[in-house]
Amino acid sequence: MNYLWLGLILCGVLLGVCTGRTEAVTIATFEACKTSLMSIALPLGALMAFWLGIMRLAEKSGAVEKLAAFFAPRSKKTFPRCSSGSSGHGCHGDEYGRQHARPR
Repeated sequence: MNYLWLGLILCGVLLGVCTGRTEAVTIATFEACKTSLMSIALPLGALMAFWLGIMRLAEKSGAVEKLAAFFAPRSKKTFPRCSSGSSGHGCHGDEYGRQHARPR
């Protein structure tokens, strides 16, 4: 897959050089970098930091264990090979809560 992207980028740059539009390629490259950083990467990082902080608070307050205990019967049926005392049940409970507590 990396070779495919490399090939596409090189074709674009070579085509820009051959047609004499090197400046347009450079401007488009910087605009794409600006858009990807300011519109995608920074907001995604901020959102991820926020939810990781919320989950850290849930772990420290004991909410994850309470969710795990609540969903333990369902979790044992869904994941029979997972031992009953493992931290995996907490993760399954979190995921189940996230999937089913979503507003519709």
